[in-house]
Amino acid sequence: LASYSLTYSGIGGSVRYLKNSFTAAQYHPFGDKMVSSVRIAGGHLLPIGDDARIIDRFSLGGRFLRGFKPAGVAPRDRASKDAVGGEWFYSGSAQIQFSVGLPSEYQVKGRAFSDFGSIGKTDTSVGTIDDVTSLRAAAGIGFSWDSPIGPFTIDFAKAFLKESFDQTESIRFSLGSRF
Repeated sequence: LASYSLTYSGIGGSVRYLKNSFTAAQYHPFGDKMVSSVRIAGGHLLPIGDDARIIDRFSLGGRFLRGFKPAGVAPRDRASKDAVGGEWFYSGSAQIQFSVGLPSEYQVKGRAFSDFGSIGKTDTSVGTIDDVTSLRAAAGIGFSWDSPIGPFTIDFAKAFLKESFDQTESIRFSLGSRF
């Protein structure tokens, strides 16, 4: 599975940039009860003229870097502790999904995973920014259930490579459909 997107902003507006991102994933089944997967992703934002707005920049965390809150990994304003986003990122994941021993009609699966990533480069003229491009990583386990109202997942993760200003989380719930 692979995807690439390219966005240009600036036709008829005052904000101009070129933003591209990609994701690639490989899945490999082991019998009927186990699937391994690896995923990589990356992106770059090129402001045209002024610096990019915070809303246009990248951030990491949440379901793409489990163990960290949404936007928990991003250049951060030291005074307000707000994430200001970065102009580039990369991330990846290795995961094994397995049967938890329940009958298959319950559609409950377990997984063990490790996620990693980094992000960087932002405008430092707006204040003092913590913009450390070191690798961040987390590992954990999770469970998924294909419920009648949509997929339900719960992940338990521990960030083991992080910076002091990163925002972490140990538990993440998700309910809904993917399109």
